[in-house]
Amino acid sequence: MIADKRPYSRLIALGTLALLLISCNPEEHTSVARQVAPTYETEVIKHPSWSVDVVCANTTWNIIREALRNTTARNVWKATRDAGIDVLIVDLPVSKYDDGALKSHLPTERFMPLSADSIQSIISDAKGQGVSFILNWNWAQLHPDDPWVKSCAECFTVTESQVTPNTGDALFNTTQQEALQWWIDSCGFSGYIAHQSGDQPLIVWEQVLESMGKSRKLLCFTDNMDPAVHSVAFHASRMEAFESLFARENLRVSKARAEEIIRNENERYLPTAFRSMELSGNPDSLDAAQLGPLRTAFAFTFKGVPIVDSLHWNVDTAGVASVAFAKWINAPLVRNLARYRHQNACLNNGLAGGDLQTVNTESLALVAYKRTKEDDAVITFINYSELPIRIEVSDPVKGEYLSIGKEQIIFSQHTNGTVVIPPYSFWIFEKQKPRFTP
Repeated sequence: MIADKRPYSRLIALGTLALLLISCNPEEHTSVARQVAPTYETEVIKHPSWSVDVVCANTTWNIIREALRNTTARNVWKATRDAGIDVLIVDLPVSKYDDGALKSHLPTERFMPLSADSIQSIISDAKGQGVSFILNWNWAQLHPDDPWVKSCAECFTVTESQVTPNTGDALFNTTQQEALQWWIDSCGFSGYIAHQSGDQPLIVWEQVLESMGKSRKLLCFTDNMDPAVHSVAFHASRMEAFESLFARENLRVSKARAEEIIRNENERYLPTAFRSMELSGNPDSLDAAQLGPLRTAFAFTFKGVPIVDSLHWNVDTAGVASVAFAKWINAPLVRNLARYRHQNACLNNGLAGGDLQTVNTESLALVAYKRTKEDDAVITFINYSELPIRIEVSDPVKGEYLSIGKEQIIFSQHTNGTVVIPPYSFWIFEKQKPRFTP
């Protein structure tokens, strides 16, 4: 058990924009690919090869700048990779009002405390150490005094304290597309997370992705949970059902919920789909230390992309950097599970990973599921009760499985029903190769 380098001035001259993304009455894209042998129709978007086993983390530009002031960039990015993190998710590096709202999404130097050159340099150094950057694209952070809002009356509906994008407006959608293009071209971001993307027709986001060029190796997330997004516009969508799976008030139904999630993933989502699971929550919760590891184990072994919250760096007097996360998240556990995830193809995302299926157990307090890929398999058991539980599966166990971590436990048809898992803990078992071959 594991205890381009210039301000984007075209945005300001909105009246000169001529490209229209949608007609007055756009239709929602409803294309869903059907399986053809082990591959899928060409209409399904291709996932970048570097993304099959990524582990992501949320951080901020202020935290990044502080770490870079205290030690070298090499130390910062090495510590990030050593912690198992491949991708950092950040908000746009723009100025803020005193109330914390973003001052502008306009990528002009006068609104950016970090210049485009500085951002590009940071991202380039990080990529050299194996760390990519993805930007949050979130209209909820716009302010009524934002210069963009004031300069394009037809793009937004403004009240005293709230800005609502007119997402059906062609000029707004054109501006959005060109803004994203600027950030990616000028600064080197490897993708974006589109928040509230469901407010716009899917064809808008399909054309955004197409505008980047088919040869781009971008990874694009959305908080839209509609399975249709995966066929044309986004690589990863939010798995909302995960967020409350191991909450104290839901423990009695965790097993049923986990099995429902598995059915939903297999029946509704394309096998190519990446599903994001954000490890966040109340850092002061009394249950965080007890239930947090269960959620972490699920996120790293289930069929999805883990996103760890609140990454920051601690730098000692010798300039050595180490990574920490939100208070309740165990950094060594994240590191070990990320390392295991990177080494085992069963736990990859999409088609690169293993099939997902339920493992039937006798106990009602034991979440169990398996990932299988050819002759390899990984089984995860999670005990979410206050009592120890014997691991007893209903179906025959084929082969021998060895637990990962320091404590080596064998699970097979011979030990089925005899292995005991402690309260509020988990075991991850990896199928062993035959000891003898003919």
